[in-house]
Amino acid sequence: MYQKPEDWHSLFQAVSIEIPASLQRFMAGDTQASADFEQAASRAHHACLNLAGAMINSLYVRTGFWDFVPDNSNGAARMQRLAQAGARVFLASFGPWLGIAPVAEVDALQDELIRLRRELNGLYRKLETQTGAGGGLRRIK
Repeated sequence: MYQKPEDWHSLFQAVSIEIPASLQRFMAGDTQASADFEQAASRAHHACLNLAGAMINSLYVRTGFWDFVPDNSNGAARMQRLAQAGARVFLASFGPWLGIAPVAEVDALQDELIRLRRELNGLYRKLETQTGAGGGLRRIK
């Protein structure tokens, strides 16, 4: 009736370790990798079904709405964290192969963008506070 830690473990292991590893081996030309991928995908599918079944069963078994909400919101938060972790593993594994920039480059670009925004805001403040030769700035249309 309740979500089992084994299902979460099986889902996380399949999504973050087994599926990316089998895809890498498949791209390297390993013939056994497709069977390993199918088994890992099947394990992840069954774990998702078990977790979703536990969520639905808790809806029908419990009589109070407030008993149902914490379990399912907790399950939804876990599923979101798992999806984020899976996406991070996928992008780290296959990002360069797909032509996606690595996370370090994206972080460096974000830092540079923040620095440029601060510099632009500083220049804008300077422009607002400076007075021109005529005693103020005027807009040219």
